[in-house]
Amino acid sequence: MAYVQVSTEKVDRDVRRAIAITIFAGLATALLGFCLAIYLRRFISRPVLELQRTARTVCRSNDYSVRAVKRADDELGAVVEAFNAMLDQIEQSDQALQRAHNELEHRVVERTASLASANKQLEEEIDKREHIAAELRQREAKLATVLASTVDPFLTIDANGIIQDASDSVESVLGWKPRELIGRNIKIIMPEPHRSAHDSYLETYFQTGESRLLGTWRELEAQRSDGTCFPCEVSIWRVDVPSEPEPLFTGCIRDLTERKRTEVEIESLHKQLVEAARKAGMAEIATSVLHNVGNVLTSVNVSSGLIRDKLRNSSVSELTRVVEIIQQHLDDLGTYIKQDERGRCLPQFLADLSRQMASDEQKILDEVQSLTSNIEHIKDIVAVQQTHAGISGLIEEVVLSDILEDAIRINSASAERHHVKIVRQFEEIPRVAVDKLKILQIMVNLISNAKYALMESNTANKRIVVRLSRVGDDRFRIDIEDNGVGIPGENMTRIFTHGFTTKKGGHGFGLHSAALAAEEMGCTLVAHSDGPGSGARFSLEGSCQPAGVTHV
Repeated sequence: MAYVQVSTEKVDRDVRRAIAITIFAGLATALLGFCLAIYLRRFISRPVLELQRTARTVCRSNDYSVRAVKRADDELGAVVEAFNAMLDQIEQSDQALQRAHNELEHRVVERTASLASANKQLEEEIDKREHIAAELRQREAKLATVLASTVDPFLTIDANGIIQDASDSVESVLGWKPRELIGRNIKIIMPEPHRSAHDSYLETYFQTGESRLLGTWRELEAQRSDGTCFPCEVSIWRVDVPSEPEPLFTGCIRDLTERKRTEVEIESLHKQLVEAARKAGMAEIATSVLHNVGNVLTSVNVSSGLIRDKLRNSSVSELTRVVEIIQQHLDDLGTYIKQDERGRCLPQFLADLSRQMASDEQKILDEVQSLTSNIEHIKDIVAVQQTHAGISGLIEEVVLSDILEDAIRINSASAERHHVKIVRQFEEIPRVAVDKLKILQIMVNLISNAKYALMESNTANKRIVVRLSRVGDDRFRIDIEDNGVGIPGENMTRIFTHGFTTKKGGHGFGLHSAALAAEEMGCTLVAHSDGPGSGARFSLEGSCQPAGVTHV
């Protein structure tokens, strides 16, 4: 057996050497790669990492204004440029999107506010309409209640005169129930003479669009269900209903039976009142005449008393005694006058007696003249009364200044007694056609009232102005103005009222009758005063009728 012994030491050394070389080469390669990596990191890894950080920053903050830094003009620089360009586009898109978002939000806010306002307006409109609807329902209920309770019936008719509706009150006035009238022609409530007029009114209205009945009250006659007729007032107005092709007409019928009866009674009472006023006016003139005649008679009595006293206390008895003495000494009259002590006084006594008798004679003549004047005044006053004692209501042509003079003459004696001056201011006015008795009645009353107003005042210069003037071309005015006590403001609206008076013992009928007389003549009688102590003015104004008008 053969043994071969081989030594592996050399192989082991070679292996160990190869392993060491391999390990050394690996380490050297790793070290070289590490150094190379560190060297290349500046050019490759660092820009990539910066790009990564930039991308991460953009992702975290959504800030597209961030940009990557370009390190070189190589492939990585191109990538950075592309990345930055992408960020530009994204930023622009984001800005556009943000603007669109902001604009959208603004529009949404505006639209929301507009919708809120519209919603609020709609709610208010709904509330308003609900309120109006509630009011309409309430008004309809009230109107229905009023129409149901009103005395005057209402009818609604169409253009053909067919009754469409009627209030409940038609039964009490016309005798028909509302349902009995609906659908029938309006002619059913008209008497035969008025039916043709109704057709004429309708025909005129539809031809011209105008009607004498629309919006006015017309007195007609209506017919009840039993055929009886009664006076009534009818008023018709047009109602345009949107749902109706043709207009409707609503009419109100007012029963005038009681009114006509009342008017007849009022007319009768008015005639009685006018007659009473006329008589009162005549009595006022008669009273003034008697009063003034009484004042003049007082002056007559005074004058006659003075004449009686003068005659009773005259010097005739002294003259008689002188005559007796002269007769006793006819034979020695010269000696008696020259030598006798009493005879020497006789010539002077006769001279004094002559003067005294002449003075008494003049005074008696003056009183006789006054007495004659007063008697003539009485005759004038009576003549005025006789002149105006004709028939009341007679319209004739008169000269107004003459009537004013008569009224002044009637009141003159009383005015003079109370130291009241009457001033005349007359314009030239043609003859006018009036009732002279009524004019005289008014003037006598007004002058008398002015005199009493002056008697109650403390005015030193008591004055009444009687003024006649023209107003325009066809009217006259008479003013009776005094400077007396005046009229308080609260009495201005009552002075013409029947029974109102502020004069002691007055009956309150004078001014009332004067106002009635003025109204009957178509004149106006008004009063004016600035208050107590300011005097008063009463003005009668009327029309100057043309000459030649004379009637009863």
